[in-house]
Amino acid sequence: MAELGEMVKALGAEVYRKVLPALLVGLVPAVLVYLDVAVFKMNCDEAGIVEFTQSASLLAIATLLAVAAFRNPGLRGGLVLATGFFLTMFVRENDQWLDVIRHGCWIYPAIAVVLVSCALALRSWRTVLPAFLRIMSSPHAALLSVGFFATALFSRVVGMKAVWRTAVGNDDYRVAKHVAEEGCELLGYAILLLWAVSFFRELAHARREVDDIAQK
Repeated sequence: MAELGEMVKALGAEVYRKVLPALLVGLVPAVLVYLDVAVFKMNCDEAGIVEFTQSASLLAIATLLAVAAFRNPGLRGGLVLATGFFLTMFVRENDQWLDVIRHGCWIYPAIAVVLVSCALALRSWRTVLPAFLRIMSSPHAALLSVGFFATALFSRVVGMKAVWRTAVGNDDYRVAKHVAEEGCELLGYAILLLWAVSFFRELAHARREVDDIAQK
């Protein structure tokens, strides 16, 4: 009986660690899309919940990577570049606000972010490759790959005019196309955020183990 209790407890722990995060990643974007479209009638436009959550997710990912770069000197160069990459995505995601100044104005802060991140990474250039190797060898690397391609590839295919014109057969597809594309993009960002949190915790755990060994 005690053995059965231990097995149930272990199963519950694994569900909490692995199934619950995946459930939240799938459920939260779906709820936000529903609220944005059906409740607030925003249709995932620039001022809607979905667009705001996309930007917040990218900013959270960049912040986690920046903190990880500060705390892990041996991986700093690569993590700085990764931070710059997601900050550039954040700038691009908010291009509609910069277009108020001038159309296409987002390119200038994006270039600035790229230049600054490259300059900082060059100061620790020996740690660029080790950082990328650590990222790709991480148990959570699959989340990074799935999240990136869901955002950069799948959401773009879902948002293609040719797909919707063929499926709908007329020009009454624009709102539905936009909602579907933004929803898929939000799901991709949610997966990327789960990766960032998991990878950040992995690095923190490894650092604590090193500190414990040093103290002994």
